[in-house]
Amino acid sequence: MAYIKLFDLSYPHTERSIRDANPQTSYPALFKADGYEWVFPTPQPTYDPITQSVRETAPALSVLNKYEQRWEIVSLFQEYVDENNITHTVVEQEVAAVATNLSAKKAELIKQIDTDTDTLIQAVIGNRQSEYELAEREAAAYKTAGYPTSPVPPSVKSWADAKGVTSTAACDDILSAASGWRSAQAALRANRLLCKQQAAGAVDMGALSASRAQWMGDLETIKLSLGLK
Repeated sequence: MAYIKLFDLSYPHTERSIRDANPQTSYPALFKADGYEWVFPTPQPTYDPITQSVRETAPALSVLNKYEQRWEIVSLFQEYVDENNITHTVVEQEVAAVATNLSAKKAELIKQIDTDTDTLIQAVIGNRQSEYELAEREAAAYKTAGYPTSPVPPSVKSWADAKGVTSTAACDDILSAASGWRSAQAALRANRLLCKQQAAGAVDMGALSASRAQWMGDLETIKLSLGLK
């Protein structure tokens, strides 16, 4: 809680500072000090932290004749003249700060997209890409041959034995899983490239946020198609 001193409008004062300044004064349990008024808190206004800051100013009386907090938005920059006698205005500096921040946020999103892609691939196939590709090739050849009783490719046989199903069922299961991953892989690549290009070309934070939202939505859709949460 903050208080304003009515005599000189000095601010802020706390209950502790008032008590310390008046050690001989006794105050009621529900603190109230003569000559001081409680200042009602108000929320800070919305501001752009890239170019602005917000600071508290002197409290003001409200329409209800109560003192309220007041805030002021100020620029982080001041006009100055450099060593070459060139004047740099506040607006010029704010524009540069916004551009620098946008560039950094673009790079951040592009990196996130690549990281998300790598994480998803790792979650699906880990370090077993060559094993899965071999299984896919052997299953495709086995199906093309008409699912013969013999010979059964090792990749198909091992999956049939593990699942306790026929070689035909194991073969179809391998190919179905491979097809699902290939489709997801194609979608992942297409959306990754598209969203990275959109991020790189974003003209403002609104456009960049739209690219981020699109990527997150695309990624979630692909995860669901693969049975991932």
